[in-house]
Amino acid sequence: MYIEKKLNFRQFIFDASRGLGCVVSEGLEYVLDNDIDDPNEFDNVTFIIGGHESSTLRPQKFVELMQVVSDSYIREYPRDKEFINQSMNMLKKRYQHFNCGE
Repeated sequence: MYIEKKLNFRQFIFDASRGLGCVVSEGLEYVLDNDIDDPNEFDNVTFIIGGHESSTLRPQKFVELMQVVSDSYIREYPRDKEFINQSMNMLKKRYQHFNCGE
């Protein structure tokens, strides 16, 4: 019997704030700095579909996207506001150095 392991948004944003991407299923994932062999070589969020790199997103754009999603989540689940905002602040701090020169 197949048992689906579900990931809630709190865990999703917390993992992202620590540089961990998300594997939705085999062949469908995104990769952050702590997912690669040498995190110092990280320069883009990489999306992988079917085992192939499909597209990339600059870290600052990823943070902007996560902020939009977080704001929407907080509107639906205001009791999680403090935790989500704390994770978002950690995420922003983690990737702030990518904003240089823009």
